[in-house]
Amino acid sequence: MKRYAMEELQIPNSAIITEPASRDTVGDAVFTKRNLVAPLGWRQVLLVTSDYHLPRALAIFSFVYGPGITVEGMGAASADGERFGTSESQSMAAFRNTFDGISAGDDAAIFERLQARHPFYNGEIYPRISL
Repeated sequence: MKRYAMEELQIPNSAIITEPASRDTVGDAVFTKRNLVAPLGWRQVLLVTSDYHLPRALAIFSFVYGPGITVEGMGAASADGERFGTSESQSMAAFRNTFDGISAGDDAAIFERLQARHPFYNGEIYPRISL
């Protein structure tokens, strides 16, 4: 995406912020909040993703960011959306199961649960993350 923004949209490298720590949508939300949104004091964020992915991404970002940050969404049209319906539903169910019992916006509890139960962050699939 960064290369596309630079090459196709002529956005200078200095104007693009990337978040390399994330490994999935949950990580995108956790690490952008932790490393960008909170330090910069943002109270409103526009989330742009594929149209088929938008409902799940919006639910995840809204949960992670919590009630103090408004998350709005914009979906980019995708011809492949119907193909991903089942996996999006399964991923949403897995997200809800993983973070059940945690309050929206509770950074410490969300990060702890990510580290303990999410296979992309707890060492099952990729190396375990640490603070």
